[in-house]
Amino acid sequence: MLLGLLFAVGCTTTVDRAGGDSAAACEVGRFVGDCAPDFTLPDHLGGEWTLSELRGEVVVLDFNAEWCVPCNQFAPEVAEKAPQWEEQGAVVLNVLVYDQQSNLPDIEDAQRWATKHSLPIPVLPDVDGSVRVSYRPLDGLPATFVVDTDGVVYSKHHGLPGASDVIEQSLDDLLGAD
Repeated sequence: MLLGLLFAVGCTTTVDRAGGDSAAACEVGRFVGDCAPDFTLPDHLGGEWTLSELRGEVVVLDFNAEWCVPCNQFAPEVAEKAPQWEEQGAVVLNVLVYDQQSNLPDIEDAQRWATKHSLPIPVLPDVDGSVRVSYRPLDGLPATFVVDTDGVVYSKHHGLPGASDVIEQSLDDLLGAD
């Protein structure tokens, strides 16, 4: 019951940067203040993304699954707002994870997801399940992680309500308001 309530209302955590967190002083993990787990995944456009190669950039990782009703509800909002977030200076990546039968997504699944929601951003299928394991438990989908320029998890949000607000506040904190 409590878990369902968290999914319905959303849950957010952000890091207090006053402590001077840096990638050199953090452990790899999925929590705010941890170094974000590294990964390399293909995208639906034929490219490949390695998180550690994006150091120096603010990265928004948007985790979704095709079967997830809230993910399907949030995707149009991401499609609308991602260009603004990118214009502000962020790299926005959609990570597609397993289906209800725990089948791993492939490039075709990523292409279908991107087309269905008119996503103007790369969709990365978690083809071997390693990213889901690294960021596990995701505590619910959709899950959004904002990673700072040092590769540190700055904020994370699970569930639907408030996700865009958390992303926008995090980007304003890290990149400055437009």
